[in-house]
Amino acid sequence: MVSRARLVVAVVVVLVAALVGAVAYYLSVPTVPTATPSPTFPAAQATPTPTPTAPPTKLTLRWGTASVGSAGYAALALIADVINRYMPELEITVMPTAGAVASIKSYANGELDGCYASTPSFTELYTGTGRFTGFTARRMPVQTFWVYPLEITIAIHQKNLGKFRCWSDLRGQRVFTGPSGWDVGVALRAALAALNITYEHVELDWKMVADALNRDTIVATIIYTTAVYGLPDWAREAELSVPLAILNPCPGELEVLKAKAPQLGIFEVVENYVSPREVFSTDVKLTSGDRISGVRFYYGFHVGTEVPEDVVYRMLKVLEEHARELANLNPMFRLLAEDFVGIQVRGIESNPLVPIHPGLARFLKEKGVWRSEWKVAS
Repeated sequence: MVSRARLVVAVVVVLVAALVGAVAYYLSVPTVPTATPSPTFPAAQATPTPTPTAPPTKLTLRWGTASVGSAGYAALALIADVINRYMPELEITVMPTAGAVASIKSYANGELDGCYASTPSFTELYTGTGRFTGFTARRMPVQTFWVYPLEITIAIHQKNLGKFRCWSDLRGQRVFTGPSGWDVGVALRAALAALNITYEHVELDWKMVADALNRDTIVATIIYTTAVYGLPDWAREAELSVPLAILNPCPGELEVLKAKAPQLGIFEVVENYVSPREVFSTDVKLTSGDRISGVRFYYGFHVGTEVPEDVVYRMLKVLEEHARELANLNPMFRLLAEDFVGIQVRGIESNPLVPIHPGLARFLKEKGVWRSEWKVAS
């Protein structure tokens, strides 16, 4: 019995030892975490590669105008700013030249894309006369955009008020009709020729006009305004140095000028268009009436038919919309802002020889002012 009891105890001891060892082994083995299944996502969709879009084509025009500091340069600089801001498809680069004639010749030779032209310079170009005698153009500008007029008359010293009453009284006298190459001089000389007035032209620098009148080197001088109210600096200085009087054409002379103007294509007649008090700062007199009369022509900026119709049409629409903005910046645009379409019509009437750009024609047809006798450039 003793031996059996001892055997049972031994077996129990072995089992307990085995159990303790198993527990110790189990505690010494690291626990492997249960793997968490990955979340399931829908299949990714392929993103299409965008097709690159070509930037819109911009037309750049190198546009000629007069020299820096002139009215023509100031006008185009402001016009170009408006176009460049409101027409992303068009950019104008302002290119100064010696004046309208130089600007036209540079365009006609293909050196510029647009030009500054007046009624006198356009007429001479299309007739091959005057400053364009012997000139051969590779291409011709056409009427595109008229901007402002210049009004031209004659001034004398007030001491001669009783001596000179009409333009015809200047026959045989020494007169400064403006520098030989300037459009204003071409227009006044054409008007005097239409009246069969012969005189002696005296070439002067603008700054010498007042002194020449005081010394009787000349008895009369050209004088002009821009868009009715703008007086050039030299004339402002002259009126402070010499008492001026405006020599108006007499009624009979005005009638002759009206009859001949359409055939000449250089000027139109303007009667009683402004009072001296609205233009001058001194007491400028008149030989007759209470308002100034004279002749007028137009300045504008023009291209050829190589510039598409739609571009010119859009340009005119933008400029019409912002004409008041231009007038607020410079009074030379005042008449344009008051009657944008009317300025275009009167510019065309003064230039009957010159065809009209299709874009301007479209603009005027839309406004209901197109005339069947006008010629569209092709």
